[in-house]
Amino acid sequence: MKYFITNFVFLFFLASCFVSDGVDYSDIDVMNVIDRYSKSIAIEKKIIHRSYGLDYAGRDNIYDEKIHVIKLSYSVDKHMNYEEAKCFFYEIVDGLLEIINKTEYLGKYFYHTPIGYEDLCFSLSFDYDQKGTLKKDEVYRIAIFENQIYYHFCKGEKPVPISQKKVFEGLYLVDGFFTDTRTIIRDLPEKKF
Repeated sequence: MKYFITNFVFLFFLASCFVSDGVDYSDIDVMNVIDRYSKSIAIEKKIIHRSYGLDYAGRDNIYDEKIHVIKLSYSVDKHMNYEEAKCFFYEIVDGLLEIINKTEYLGKYFYHTPIGYEDLCFSLSFDYDQKGTLKKDEVYRIAIFENQIYYHFCKGEKPVPISQKKVFEGLYLVDGFFTDTRTIIRDLPEKKF
């Protein structure tokens, strides 16, 4: 009987090792879905996916192995006024939230579901590749941070040239954004249209 119990415990242990290898695949699984979405909008809307990250701690900074915030940054080389930039931005963000929430197996990785604006730190920059200059009332960036949305505009009469200096691979310092600009901040969810 002693050998039976020992063998049973050993076999149970081996079986549990095969069922779960103990590796956390949340970042890979979530980023695979986000990458597929990013590639689809890159082709369709000419958007470039610049950076990403996942926060596994809430506002209390306690790590609980669940995703609390998705951090994403995109850029597009377009000039847009407030209304068209707002519509464009929400189309991108709502598409992302829809695809994440429809992918049911991702739900186990998040602190709560469905995922909403409050779970995003999201930025979309316009005219990133310097093919022109920003003019008065054109949007240069829209961002979601801590359940607020930030609209950054050029407010000057003269165009604001944007220049960027490469510091090292993947990191750029951008000049020109904060000279003669204004920002509108709104709580989310806001009435979109």
